[in-house]
Amino acid sequence: MYRSSRWSVAALLAGLAMAPLAAHADLLRTWQSGDWKMGAYANDETKSFAQCRATRALDPRTTLMLVYARSGNWLVALASSMPYQSAIGTTQQLTLRFDQSANWSIAARTATNNLVEAIISGTPDLVEAFRRYNLVIIETGDGHRGILNLEGTTRLMTELQQCVQAQMAAEKTGVPVQGTQPAQAMAQPSGAPQGPAQGQNQAAAAQLELVATRIATNLLLQAKLPSAHLLTPAETPPALKGLGASWTSDVGAGSVQVLPPNAGHGPNDVAQALLALGGNACKGEFAAGRSTTLVDDTLVTKAFTACSDSQGTKAIRFFIVHREGSWYIVHAVVPPKGVEAAADSPLHDTVFQAAVVKSALYQ
Repeated sequence: MYRSSRWSVAALLAGLAMAPLAAHADLLRTWQSGDWKMGAYANDETKSFAQCRATRALDPRTTLMLVYARSGNWLVALASSMPYQSAIGTTQQLTLRFDQSANWSIAARTATNNLVEAIISGTPDLVEAFRRYNLVIIETGDGHRGILNLEGTTRLMTELQQCVQAQMAAEKTGVPVQGTQPAQAMAQPSGAPQGPAQGQNQAAAAQLELVATRIATNLLLQAKLPSAHLLTPAETPPALKGLGASWTSDVGAGSVQVLPPNAGHGPNDVAQALLALGGNACKGEFAAGRSTTLVDDTLVTKAFTACSDSQGTKAIRFFIVHREGSWYIVHAVVPPKGVEAAADSPLHDTVFQAAVVKSALYQ
């Protein structure tokens, strides 16, 4: 099976011109994930957060970089102590062969004498290949070649996405990410955040946002949604704006929001507030409802809103989980075109609410 990227060279160069070069960035923090060195980096000119990166040596002279940028783009880069033969700014073919079966040939830009890089987000199957396969052989058009064991890449790619979400949350709130690992920054504090939901201090607000990202990541693993990944704030659809850490998949999109213990006297209060917000925002016919169900000894409060106007019907389903004295975890789901998920869909209530409960167990 041989596949070639459908991106044009012009589109590739335009995309890379907007992304920071993998080698030219200031280090913000580092951690280790298995045999991979991980780090968050800022643009060395603007000093603003740019990307999170995983690196691992292919051989004594060549290092593979797997990069997740703040734009939501995945990049692959090869840094080598032996200069590349192609001129800076030109392209050459980068071939990736996974487990001796799946092959891709993509255009990579020579960013410096010692670095070639390529955006791979336009080829989702290639991004997924780094998670699914065990071994990759990488070759450049001018003769650089390396072999790498891909053990642990599913975990590290999730960590890279968490890293970007954490850095962007810190950028928005002004509270730096603490610790070296994203997981450390997202761990539950010794006491739950206190204070009114609308008047939390910045540290508490940042903590809730980081926890929401962690739970969203757990959810995507538990629900097994096809082609699922977290979204940057710029990618978040209007229906999910302001509802926490957002994600998308082939079967629908959603978000996870974490609210402090005093957000309401119980899940019904939180659900009622969501319904009221939906009703106020709808300029057409509005419908809403609320119910509860028990899943693995955990009470899940469900709610839905539906707004019909000249542009069609927009529906959102909510799943709220709460333990006494702990956070409220609010999951929002937008099925494709607002239709109800089929019985065999991972977004069907009976399937999805089980994943909602399991994704919160890490607390």
